[in-house]
Amino acid sequence: MSTGQINLLDEIIVDNFAGGGGASTGMELATGRVVDIAINHDPDAILMHRTNHPHTTHYQASVWDVDPMEVCRGRPVGLAWFSPDCKHFSKAKGGKPVDKNIRGLAWIVLRWAGTVRPRVIILENVEEFQTWGPVRKGKPVKKLTGQTFRKWLDQLRNLGYDVEWRELVAADYGAPTTRKRFFLIARCDGRPIVWPTPTHAPADSPEVKAGLRKPWRSAAEIIDWSLPTPSIFDTKESIREKYNLAAQRPLRPNTMARVARGVDKFVIKTASPFLVVVNHSGEFRGQDPGEPLQTVTAKHGYGVASPVLAPWTVTNTTNSTGHPASEPVDTARTGGGGGQMFLSASLVQYHTEQGERVRGQGLDAPLLTVDASNRYGLSAVCLEKYYGTATGQGAGEPLHTITAKDREGVVAASLSKFYGGVVGAEMSQPLPTVTSIDHNAVQMAHMVKLKGTNLGGPVSEPVQTITAGGGHFGVVTTMIAPVSPGADLKNWPKIRELLNTYCGYGLKEDEVILFQITGGLYFMADIGLRMLTPRELYRANGFPDDYIIDRDYTGKEYGKAKQVARCGNAVPPPFATALVRANLPEWCGQTITTMEELEKAVAV
Repeated sequence: MSTGQINLLDEIIVDNFAGGGGASTGMELATGRVVDIAINHDPDAILMHRTNHPHTTHYQASVWDVDPMEVCRGRPVGLAWFSPDCKHFSKAKGGKPVDKNIRGLAWIVLRWAGTVRPRVIILENVEEFQTWGPVRKGKPVKKLTGQTFRKWLDQLRNLGYDVEWRELVAADYGAPTTRKRFFLIARCDGRPIVWPTPTHAPADSPEVKAGLRKPWRSAAEIIDWSLPTPSIFDTKESIREKYNLAAQRPLRPNTMARVARGVDKFVIKTASPFLVVVNHSGEFRGQDPGEPLQTVTAKHGYGVASPVLAPWTVTNTTNSTGHPASEPVDTARTGGGGGQMFLSASLVQYHTEQGERVRGQGLDAPLLTVDASNRYGLSAVCLEKYYGTATGQGAGEPLHTITAKDREGVVAASLSKFYGGVVGAEMSQPLPTVTSIDHNAVQMAHMVKLKGTNLGGPVSEPVQTITAGGGHFGVVTTMIAPVSPGADLKNWPKIRELLNTYCGYGLKEDEVILFQITGGLYFMADIGLRMLTPRELYRANGFPDDYIIDRDYTGKEYGKAKQVARCGNAVPPPFATALVRANLPEWCGQTITTMEELEKAVAV
């Protein structure tokens, strides 16, 4: 088919396996055009898709029950997108039996290619899609790994399509998640297949240092720092009374272990903790600890500025100035100074991973893959997981894969005020004005993942992959307070016990770990943990902030579980945007970033 034989304006876009609308959103943001047909068997997914894509014709049905010739009505198909169910290919499936019928959903591509002949076909799946082969007694036949995939490819080529495939990372295209996916592009119009050039890269990469790419977006960008992060030592009742929130307390031993190990790695031993300032205006003012504080006036309003990279231990009774934590701990008595704690935040994921790879992340990096269940959480100091032996990760890194279950938490460190209406700031930025009344506190934050052996990560990196189970990520926040004679040690004794129990510190009752920050000494006063909200998970996957996730077009509200499930199963929109712009540039003449802008473009 030559391009001169078709009117590009008459071509339609079809989204098979449409889900909650990730691929459709990305295609529409790229083109300013409506996805004409969306197909999915899940009624909840179709409702969310219809709510955000009201101009699309929707089919709630199995893809096999939809006749391409009938629904297209003679209109040429310019682009057909396919995201068949991936869970029976994914390594996250583990040793569980697989369904060959679900693994065989990709055969639908050949039906569309052989009947309505889309000009461009794009298929998205997990990396293991290439291993597609025969199944016997619920298990893939190892000797025949990839056999079915190769047969499928041969048939697609026999239909006149050129075919290429690659693995892409969402963080490389502007999504704050490290979600990695397999993409296959097939086209029959004689034009070359084009792979989009990455726009982002790790902050320490040669491309970023040379100014050729932007640094990966961080997990810190997607976190709502105005939300409270209840102490891990509080009770359910006290949290409800203080914040009107329902929270799981006491935390399970595995969760406490992840929090403790995350604090150890991302707060005490990290070279670059992530500070969050909660200031007067409520503006997010995070900063690197090595940078100066913002304006400091005669009034002392901030708890931390320009921290030294190593924590110190001191003896309260001797007015010790302290020493690096790598050296022996001096005696520190609880009755003296040193009653301050240092907190940091990170993202953490909740479900099991294979091997010992860290699945948490820092808040300054993109989230990892977000799947259908809410498994990400935010906690100061580190990311924490709620099960297994995972410790979490720094909140400055991207989130790991987000699944459909809420197993991620964030331990976040930030500067926090002692009165309401304030948000916080990144440690990479100067602190706001400090007043004489000590209303501010410093928090360090990291991401924690409550799953498997995940250690978590800094919030300065992207979020790890969000999966269909989703709720594995949390934010951990570690609050630090300044040392002063007779200072209240807050929850330091409980923190000390955590470090002794789970990190092998061996601190005595009269010993306190201190942090030196621009000449001042601070101690860890408390550790907070909360799970990432559905909105934060959608942000991590690259959805616009005005994408509707909490209700359908009839006004019916979605529970958090359904919101997260749609997110974890969704294609990060930046993937689709980049691929469509590269391969269908004739459709892409404007820059659209919000659903409001998209609606205006579609209405023209």
